[in-house]
Amino acid sequence: MPESKIFSPFIQKIQTLIPIAQTWRTAAEKVVESAERALSSQNPNADDRLALSLVSIIFKTSNRSRSNVENYNTAGGSITFPEITKIKKTFQDIRDFLNAVQSNNVGLYEAPTPLPPSLSEALAYANVGSWTTKDTNNDGIYFVKSRVENKANDFIVDIIIHESSHAVGIDHALI
Repeated sequence: MPESKIFSPFIQKIQTLIPIAQTWRTAAEKVVESAERALSSQNPNADDRLALSLVSIIFKTSNRSRSNVENYNTAGGSITFPEITKIKKTFQDIRDFLNAVQSNNVGLYEAPTPLPPSLSEALAYANVGSWTTKDTNNDGIYFVKSRVENKANDFIVDIIIHESSHAVGIDHALI
């Protein structure tokens, strides 16, 4: 990890948002747990049914269309236990990844410039699976300072969660 990039004021600001990202992750994990309860119940309560609908809409767990919302309005048939299990594992991996970021075992970096053409529109990026494969040469999240530094904190937290999902192995996460 290049130390000059870890401790820049820009990266320090992002580092202060990691606890908020952890709070977001914890809340999302609770929604997934509610969705799981709905799947395992013959008569799920209203909150668990809503959680199941939300999880089914948000997570692209199969080839289902996200735009066809009416297919997700019932508790059943919308998402499967194996899909819920995979989502829960992803959130556990994100928790571990963010803990490593907080401990400075994984870096937050300013992206080198110029960006390669494949990242020309990126706000940030992470190498897919770098955390789960323990690829220490390519781990962490790289932020494009000129595109992120003036964004609202909530927006940056969304970027952190999204890029964390890539680092733990999700190619095109919808979280």
